Amino acid sequence: MPKRVLIPVLLFAAGLPPRVPAQGGSLVYPKEFRGQEGIGGTSIPFGLSGPVRLQTLYQSWVVDQVPRTITSLAIRPDWSPVKGQDVIRGKQWVHLQIYMSHSRKTFDTVSSDFGLNRGKDAVMVFKEKAVALPTQGRLTQGPRPFGLVFKLDTPFVHVQTKGPLLIEYVITRQPAGDYRLDTTLTCRSVAADFGRRGPRCVLSSSKKPLLLGNGPSFMVGQRMDWRLSGAEAEAVCVFTLGSHEPPGKALGLPTPLDLGKWGGTDCYINTDWLFVTGRVASAAGTAGFTFPIPKGREFWRRWFYCQALTVDVKANKLGFVTSLGRKVRSCGPIRTARIFRIGDLKARTGTVQVGAAPVVSLTWK
Repeated sequence: MPKRVLIPVLLFAAGLPPRVPAQGGSLVYPKEFRGQEGIGGTSIPFGLSGPVRLQTLYQSWVVDQVPRTITSLAIRPDWSPVKGQDVIRGKQWVHLQIYMSHSRKTFDTVSSDFGLNRGKDAVMVFKEKAVALPTQGRLTQGPRPFGLVFKLDTPFVHVQTKGPLLIEYVITRQPAGDYRLDTTLTCRSVAADFGRRGPRCVLSSSKKPLLLGNGPSFMVGQRMDWRLSGAEAEAVCVFTLGSHEPPGKALGLPTPLDLGKWGGTDCYINTDWLFVTGRVASAAGTAGFTFPIPKGREFWRRWFYCQALTVDVKANKLGFVTSLGRKVRSCGPIRTARIFRIGDLKARTGTVQVGAAPVVSLTWK
């Protein structure tokens, strides 16, 4: 039996599928930002005025053993609707070289030492060239196309089970001028109101309800951010973190708990009170509350529940007004990292930022 036939037959007999080379395509890293604008933009490495070393690490959520021969790297410029930031002017000439390897570190254990992050298979995939970065015109919505394309001089064979992909950019010199890239500083969280609030549960002066909102990102390992508005100026406000939305129990009673029997007309308690904290509203009637989200896997894609109330003795007999409940689902962690050094290319160490890296597209065969 020929050798080329014998190996697949032996693998099949052992119950192991043969490792088949990929047939070609593209990968977007991080994958959750395919077709979605990242939260944030960065001037590193192309928006500065001198040398830069930047390592970016991309770790897949689901790994396989399929070898992918990367032939080109494309990077997505940042998109912004803000006038003055909605056009990125072209920049030339940027002297750039690019390396790739399988990192010896994971996204959450990267080292500030560049050498400790590189794999033994590190190779220069893009020889130093003076490249021109094209102008990125005005768009009505994002994200932008992957407008910076670098065809690799030396293709790199990427196998996800060998480790995260490490891309290293070395800019030896570049002219002044900003050139921002779309990046993954944070992830987006899903949020929604819950519970009950009647039409008469309003502030005495404005006749409007108390509103509870949230920041855009409840990323695992970072912080949850709750925002209250519509309170009386400098009024006492209370935030409560709970474990559920109705039906459930709060203070030993079923939720949603109607406070009308105690004088809080049309106001309700919509979650239990596991953690309670007080704030004083600003002169504009706003208040904020932040709370850490642990890093543990049990907090991935978990719902967090909150409700707010504010003192208003004129609003009803109970003397306070409640908001609707608000729930937010944690996101991330984004399995990326970047390590950068500006100015000194001989330096062994740089600044580490976990969860931050440009959004890239890799073409493979």
